Amino acid sequence: MRNRILLVLLVGVLVAECDRREPPAVFRYPNTGLAIRIERTPMHAFLAEYRRTLVVDREGREVVRRVMFSDSGGYSRVNVYHVGTSDLLLLSAFDAYLVNSSDGSVRELDRLHVTPNGAYLGAFASDEARRWRFVPASEAPELPIEPRGG
Repeated sequence: MRNRILLVLLVGVLVAECDRREPPAVFRYPNTGLAIRIERTPMHAFLAEYRRTLVVDREGREVVRRVMFSDSGGYSRVNVYHVGTSDLLLLSAFDAYLVNSSDGSVRELDRLHVTPNGAYLGAFASDEARRWRFVPASEAPELPIEPRGG
């Protein structure tokens, strides 16, 4: 009986831990009223594996919420580029999105056929203190994003 209680408690703690969300990383696009955030939710209690969600807010109102490719370890980074006249390219190891700054709409692109272009603005990434946040280009240089096999 005692073992069952311990098992139930352990399972409860693991389930609660896997459903814990970290604070989202947020990029506010100057002069547009647009805010882009990427939320990460742990998929595992002990490993650095996350479910990722892309959220676009326009003038403080959520306009898009899209599930991204899961990060199974080391693939959370998302580089952000200014492309065209005012759009944003979000590029990760397995995802690519074009965000229209005028209305906040998001178009998914074929990641295999997208190369980084435009001005690098920064990245959604873990900083030196291991905090998930938007790291602007003024704080850290662009790092290439390449899917690598295991």
